[in-house]
Amino acid sequence: MLVVTLPSVVFLPLVEFQRYFWIASVVTFVVGDSITTGLLGRHGLEEQEVGYTRRVCGAEPTMVCAFLTRIIAFAAVGSLYVAVAEYGIGVQYKVVAISTLTLPLILASGGLAATMLNSYGIIRARRTFD
Repeated sequence: MLVVTLPSVVFLPLVEFQRYFWIASVVTFVVGDSITTGLLGRHGLEEQEVGYTRRVCGAEPTMVCAFLTRIIAFAAVGSLYVAVAEYGIGVQYKVVAISTLTLPLILASGGLAATMLNSYGIIRARRTFD
């Protein structure tokens, strides 16, 4: 989280880009990561050993279960964002305010990384079987 938070605070206009960060987080975290995680089992691959998706859905999660776990995580992070950004809970602390503004960027970055790693694993598995 710190790797994404520090550069984004220095280089990005966080407030102006919030809509784009949330769109990117939905595309990469909810859609991209869910689809590629759901496809892992079809190629003989397993979900990573640690993480909530494996605990909830098992080693080879279905597409539906992968989507549900991502939507639950997205809703949890979104509710934290709404509590701070909309209702002003904890805004008096600069660290809380800045961290809240980086939440969608952190989700988008994590979703992109997970989607890329899952895609790489799927591509390697397909090449091995062909």
